[in-house]
Amino acid sequence: MRQYAINLREQRRLQARWRSDEARLAGIIMLQNESIEVVVRGRRLNVYGSPLSPFYCDWAFSYAPDEDPWRIREDVDIVITHSPPKGTMDLVPGLVHDGHVGCPHLRDRISQVKPMLHVFGHIRECLLLLLREKKLTCTDEGAEQGLQRTSLDDGGEILSVNAALLNERYEVAYDATVVDL
Repeated sequence: MRQYAINLREQRRLQARWRSDEARLAGIIMLQNESIEVVVRGRRLNVYGSPLSPFYCDWAFSYAPDEDPWRIREDVDIVITHSPPKGTMDLVPGLVHDGHVGCPHLRDRISQVKPMLHVFGHIRECLLLLLREKKLTCTDEGAEQGLQRTSLDDGGEILSVNAALLNERYEVAYDATVVDL
């Protein structure tokens, strides 16, 4: 994958911190475009994680808007990404022509893989808009809690969670989201 005008020093610093022995001992696992299998209450789950998001300024872990970096395995149960897919809790009014800043490539891959759960953050503005207006402004039913269910043609569904904790000033502003599978 081509690096796209990103702050490589910041990216390397973050990688070193989250992959350190100290992080491992604390139970932190940084997934960088990879999957692992975890066992929760006797249930095996395949979890894919990625820090990537479409290019914006010179932030770490970004990629060019025309690039499709999503190589998520077909057998994944849970997808954790920094960025949301386009059209799912990604509304930033006034920022771009349609206000949706999520990744269209991620949206396409999520619709192919069909995980039971997709967790992301990054777009705090949409979550703030939902909480302030108490309306389903950004998404469908359930969005006021930062949740969205997407029905699939085969009768299944994907639960999407905007798990952002920080507001646009990078202050802790939102409660943690707990999902019981």
